[in-house]
Amino acid sequence: MHYIHESKDQKELFSSKHEIEIVAAQHGVNIEHIWANHSVYASTSFKTDCVSKNQKLTFCTIGGHWKNGVVERYIGHIIQTVRTILLHDPAKWPGTISKEFWPFAICLTCIFYNALFI
Repeated sequence: MHYIHESKDQKELFSSKHEIEIVAAQHGVNIEHIWANHSVYASTSFKTDCVSKNQKLTFCTIGGHWKNGVVERYIGHIIQTVRTILLHDPAKWPGTISKEFWPFAICLTCIFYNALFI
C-alpha cells in the first residue's frame, strides 16, 4: 500500500484516500470528517466521494492551516524525526542515503508514531 500521493493527479489522490480508509476500517476507525485545503480536494469528484461515504468535508481558509493545531503538531514531529533519521544515517553508512529515501523515511516515521502513540 502506498498512502502518500505525490502529485495532484485525481487517480493518485483517490487511491491514497481509499487506502487510508481501508487501513482505518481495519483498526475500527470510521473517517467521518476530512479537513483539507482548496487544491485538488475542492474538486467535484472528491466532494462526491466524501458525500457517498457520509464524510463531512471542511476547507481551511487560505493560509489558515494553523487552525488544526493537533495535526500541524503531528506533522512537525514527523518531519523533525525524518530529518533526524536522514541526518543520522549518513554518519553510520556514508554514501548510501540520498533524497530518494525521504518518502520511505516519512512512512517509517508515521508507522513508528502510530504504533507508539495511537
